[in-house]
Amino acid sequence: MKNHFLISLCYRDFSLVTIRILKKFFFNQELQGRVISECLEIFISMLRLLYQPDTEQECKDNARDFLEVLHDGSVEAMELGGEDDEEQLGNST
Repeated sequence: MKNHFLISLCYRDFSLVTIRILKKFFFNQELQGRVISECLEIFISMLRLLYQPDTEQECKDNARDFLEVLHDGSVEAMELGGEDDEEQLGNST
């Protein structure tokens, strides 16, 4: 399941939703260590797939922003998953 979940970052329709969920796991003090250790290998594979020439730039930008949030260590540092994104997601379906 986690393989499919992380790979969904490479698809425009799922990228922002996936990031919102990932933020909840990565910034949960109780789950953080386990999530990082169990997802590291597939996360690296996902990055390789994400940065292929045929992957949409929007997905690459979303993933870059998410990685910056992980680096900064602050959920508030990135506004992905806010109300504007929810409206955009609602319009795309």
